[in-house]
Amino acid sequence: SFAFLFAGILILLCMLIILYIFVQKFFNSKIALYASILFILSPSSYTVSGLFVGHGHLHITLFILFALFFFFNFHFNDINRTKNLIFFGLFSGFGIFFSNIFLFILPPCFFLWFLKDKIFFLKKYYFIFIIALVIGLIPWLYVNAQTDFRGLNLFKFGFDNNYASIEKVKEVSQRATNLL
Repeated sequence: SFAFLFAGILILLCMLIILYIFVQKFFNSKIALYASILFILSPSSYTVSGLFVGHGHLHITLFILFALFFFFNFHFNDINRTKNLIFFGLFSGFGIFFSNIFLFILPPCFFLWFLKDKIFFLKKYYFIFIIALVIGLIPWLYVNAQTDFRGLNLFKFGFDNNYASIEKVKEVSQRATNLL
């Protein structure tokens, strides 16, 4: 239906805007234009899977762009450093909640942070990030607590690891509705 396609198009449009702003802010306008053109001319399989097959991992890409934007803003902008780090932690937590693919983003960020400051893990900004990350992981913790933490089984593939069954999703949503 149109509403389903519109959600995918809206996510792609947000990603394009954030990509342009991110690259233009930390590099320059010419590179931002090239990055936007490459994004628009992405392989058709990515676009088709994003629009017609349940939006694939489009939302993860959006969370990655937001997280990287705030990460770079924290390191290269001296204004609102704490706020940027809080948003980096929150988007990281939400990104992990939506898909474990986001976990591949954090090690390069920590490595870059280590290159800039060798003892970053002993400073207050690291603890601010950890607190924001845990707050962003609250939905993940809630869903996994409801499913006996079967979501932590990252290495078991196949249909027998269907911890997010329709019945369980209905049960969790009913409990959340009853809480409200």
